[in-house]
Amino acid sequence: VDRMGAPENLQYGWDTPRKIALLKAVVDGSCGRKRDLWITEVNWPLKGAGKYSPASGKPNVSEEEQANYLVRYFILCLTSGLVERIYWWQLVAPGYGLIDSRKKEWRKRPSFYALKTIVSLLEGSTFTGKIPHPEALIFSFCKGKNNFIVCWTKGAPCEYVFPRRIMGMLSRDGEEIPFKDDRIKIDGCPKYVFIE
Repeated sequence: VDRMGAPENLQYGWDTPRKIALLKAVVDGSCGRKRDLWITEVNWPLKGAGKYSPASGKPNVSEEEQANYLVRYFILCLTSGLVERIYWWQLVAPGYGLIDSRKKEWRKRPSFYALKTIVSLLEGSTFTGKIPHPEALIFSFCKGKNNFIVCWTKGAPCEYVFPRRIMGMLSRDGEEIPFKDDRIKIDGCPKYVFIE
């Protein structure tokens, strides 16, 4: 579980991809052979959850940040080529789950829809590469005959002109985003951009 805010943040000089590489080396080295790497517990505790939060203070994030970090973390881990599976801890929990169970009517949080969207898009897809950019993180995937990009920034928003025609765009939660041309604004909330 990463308690250092955004998944791109450094923790003692280590960002998520470096932590994954270290973890994989430790697992393989301790077993004496290559093993599949599963991340069996990851979450970000939520602000305002009081006694239900597994952590207090600075590590807590908003529901929107939690959903953004979920997608960003999954993409960073899965595109490393070292992680076989990732499990969110927990599906239902007041302080960090994808579903808030504090009231009689359970409420799906933004992270629930973010996970539903990323699973539906990444399942059966192939990571084809990372597109270099000074301000944004841009990852390219192929699923059948469809090509799509997952992109976000870890800082200020920026504009990006796609070299191939944009066919459609979805929000982090799977909602269609209108667009006019091949120039889009990228910010901290991941987007899925379908290209020719």
